Amino acid sequence: MPRRSPTVAPELRAHQEWLGYLQPVGLVVAPAAIRDAGWVLTRSGSDLVERQQRYRDALEPLNPAEDADLEDNSKGFSRLNDLLMEHLGWSEDQIRSDPTQLKAYAKALPELGETLKPTAVIPAVTGHGAQMLVKELAPLTPLDRKTSDGEHVWRATPQERFERLLRETGVEAGFLFNGGQLRLVVAPKGESSGHLTFPLQELAEVSGRLMFSALDLLLGQSRVFFDPDGARLADVLKASRSFQAVVSNTLADQVLSALWDLLRGFAQAPTHPAPRENAAEFHSGREPATALRRFDHGVDAPGVSALRGRRGLDAC
Repeated sequence: MPRRSPTVAPELRAHQEWLGYLQPVGLVVAPAAIRDAGWVLTRSGSDLVERQQRYRDALEPLNPAEDADLEDNSKGFSRLNDLLMEHLGWSEDQIRSDPTQLKAYAKALPELGETLKPTAVIPAVTGHGAQMLVKELAPLTPLDRKTSDGEHVWRATPQERFERLLRETGVEAGFLFNGGQLRLVVAPKGESSGHLTFPLQELAEVSGRLMFSALDLLLGQSRVFFDPDGARLADVLKASRSFQAVVSNTLADQVLSALWDLLRGFAQAPTHPAPRENAAEFHSGREPATALRRFDHGVDAPGVSALRGRRGLDAC
């Protein structure tokens, strides 16, 4: 009988769909965390169509930076504030660029002869500290291309610099913006980073309507500032990490269980006739050891023997 695919709830499938379009790198948001926060994606309706039309009309031609590799007719927003305030409902005091506040989140890297600093700070809901940092770049500056003009001692991409800034300041998330792309970056200390990039011009197309709706779902004013505890963006980002940890632990347990089953089978093999012409080679232990080395990225035969002895597999 053919195996039946597990049924996926419609609300989870909707989030998986728009995440599939955007292709996040690493972990940013988990569909299950979005669902548990009660976020519902708007897929259609006259209001969505009208908002997308206003967004389309607001796009402006961008003058690319010298090292930009995008087309000259690329459109977007010359300022992040315009996108956040006019299309995501943010207010001016929710994007702060006061020099004194920015200085508090600047980090000097003397060993590299460089100082990392944001261009804006998004305040925490409590009013104390920051929940996100912002780095605006020249229009269409490639986010993942290393600097090669000799300006910096540290040859790193804007993405790498921004991740370093987040880790150094302890602010776990932020926006990297170049006019044509808005990237949500998550870089918790001690954990792997992730990022999710919205191609702003594509969001204006009919084929990009789902991504446009996801932009408001994820970064709308209510999601960032006003939703109840446990349902704001910062909560969903943290919950996503928890979901990932649960999944990773479950998979680790499954792999470990399969490994012990494999070892137990190797231990029992000499007591059962092998229906193969080269059974002698199999019984010699060379093939199991080779298989385990491939499986466990270099575990040697003595190490395998130790594992078998510790778990009492030789007595199986």
